[in-house]
Amino acid sequence: MTDRRVGGLRPGIRKKVLGISGSPGAREPRTSLQRDGQGTRPGPFAPLRRRAAMRTPTVLISGASIAGPALAYWLNARGWQTTVVERFEGLREDGQNIDVRGAGREVARRMGIEDAIRAASTGETGTEFVDAAARPLARFAAGTSDSGGATAELEILRGQLSRIIVDRTHDETEYVFGDRIVALDDADDGVTVTFAGGAIRTFDVVVVAEGLRSRTRSMIFLDTDAVRELGFYVAYLTIPRTDDDTDLWRWHSAGRGRSVTLRPDNLGTVRATLAFLSDVQGLDELDREGIVTILRRTFADVGWAAPRVLAALDDAPLYFDAVGQARMPSWTSGRVALLGDAAYCSSPISGMSTRTARRSPGTRRSCARTWTRPRSCRPAHRASPTRAAAPDSPR
Repeated sequence: MTDRRVGGLRPGIRKKVLGISGSPGAREPRTSLQRDGQGTRPGPFAPLRRRAAMRTPTVLISGASIAGPALAYWLNARGWQTTVVERFEGLREDGQNIDVRGAGREVARRMGIEDAIRAASTGETGTEFVDAAARPLARFAAGTSDSGGATAELEILRGQLSRIIVDRTHDETEYVFGDRIVALDDADDGVTVTFAGGAIRTFDVVVVAEGLRSRTRSMIFLDTDAVRELGFYVAYLTIPRTDDDTDLWRWHSAGRGRSVTLRPDNLGTVRATLAFLSDVQGLDELDREGIVTILRRTFADVGWAAPRVLAALDDAPLYFDAVGQARMPSWTSGRVALLGDAAYCSSPISGMSTRTARRSPGTRRSCARTWTRPRSCRPAHRASPTRAAAPDSPR
């Protein structure tokens, strides 16, 4: 698995993934001391590490989108040795708009990335509802505070926010791309993880920061129906910008549970969605041809931008998702914890998933408790000592 780590990538790939050059040096072992500009001071986890013979605690985080790297940042600051594994070969640059507001905005400030987010803003100036002939029905300006407006003061593409957080953490965090967890053995002295690439490693704590349909979560909570389906589907596309496009988030409600939206980005393109209600489950499991057929039939009689978006289905990047919520009886099991959408996805409808992923202090406290308390005090939700992923289970 070594050759799959960022440090083992070819220079060109490494620059693309992390925006760095040169060969990274050997990682120095962590200590219980942190630098504060005035020398050194004991880190906040120093007392805990003294009880464990001053050993640096280790954590494996599965998922390199937003929740995973954000957790790595905070655990790095507290003296942990962090590793993030991501099944894709590199950072995913795709994704729709994310608003940064409320508690999420405060977290961005504390991480020192608020200015970077502002510099990468999509430039969206407000929200406008239109009819089938593109006539405005209502318009709302973007918010001017941390929490106001349908369009937030700070809007950023998901992939760009992920890049900012990873860039903030790559000097201290080991990123392993193109690999994934296939089995977990949670024991008294750590979690032994088997990776698809063949490597076997042991960590003090494992955090699953994957998506709503996490395959790793199913290894831990074997008999839990984790996802509540909402009977709602969304197709996300990136289409060329035209002279008729504006810097507003434009929204057309077409009736019978259907809607079409267009949103500006900072890349010279437009982010489009086609959303509809349906009580038929499993449409997201169709191949691209089947999904395109469903979309064209569902939106055939819809006006405004629908024909333009449907025409783009032939060659535009397309992501189709069944909207759901995560409903878990617990977010921890032994030395394994859930984070972000894998734990408490509130669905894209709420606009809260990324915000809650960035602000999850409970997971940091859980890591500390799990590493130090006796196993007899930890909740158990496993049916066997070794959990393996189903070969065809979705993430």
